[in-house]
Amino acid sequence: MAEQIRSVAAQREVEVRVLASDDGSSDGTVELVSRIACEANLRVEFLPNHPPSGSSTNNFWLLFRGANFDACDYVALCDQDDVWLEEKLSRATMLLRNVPEAAYSCNSIAFWPDGSEKKIRKNYAQRRWDFLFESASHGCTYVLTVSVARKFQAFVRARHLEFDGVEFHDMLIYAWARTANIPWKMDDRYLIRYRQTGDNVIGVNSGLRALGIRIKKLRQGWLRLQSLKLIQLLELNQIPIAAHLSNYSILDRTKLALEARQCRRRLRDAIVFFLTCVAGM
Repeated sequence: MAEQIRSVAAQREVEVRVLASDDGSSDGTVELVSRIACEANLRVEFLPNHPPSGSSTNNFWLLFRGANFDACDYVALCDQDDVWLEEKLSRATMLLRNVPEAAYSCNSIAFWPDGSEKKIRKNYAQRRWDFLFESASHGCTYVLTVSVARKFQAFVRARHLEFDGVEFHDMLIYAWARTANIPWKMDDRYLIRYRQTGDNVIGVNSGLRALGIRIKKLRQGWLRLQSLKLIQLLELNQIPIAAHLSNYSILDRTKLALEARQCRRRLRDAIVFFLTCVAGM
């Protein structure tokens, strides 16, 4: 966490203030963040205390509902363990500066405690239905214009009681933005160091263990259920792909398989999607 806070404070050519939420931690999080922020001359405000939310995603919804964006031009999302390169925010705001309503994400560099690293590319060309099956990138890379942030905040405040079953806030934000026809800039730069630990909620798709976890989740119908939840929340039941996902008959799965290239941005992922549909997972 200390490295994360310091990397936020070190952002160039922007003025940063941090709004944080302590989700019932018992390790002195508030004191640690406050001390490091003071040393780095960084403004940090904590949401009022609240009962533990039960997950990082639920904590994010609490944070977004309670945020005050009056003094902001842009809103960036942040995870506690990741490290921002110094030009991360200046690059994002430069690309968003002349667009009143838009969102941004970038690529990342995954790194492990043993010192190994891997570049994680996410900026493949957008597809017609990709937003129902994947996020734009890791949520910690997202930057929104304040107008977009306020609109999404209104959506969260109005609908958060229906969010049960949404596991990842970054998927919902991207799907909501695409449904609202909000332009999304996917940067080709690698501006986040994405820490990999045993506590990552999802992590990166790297190695046999990660592959095994994803196959298990697919067999349990996890991706399909997430997609159906997004369709419900965003009121997209009228689109043809919604019926295919809901019914999931052999005919529906075949039609979904044939749409694979429109459902995932990366060719490899589209092939896996095709095989998943054919196998009925």
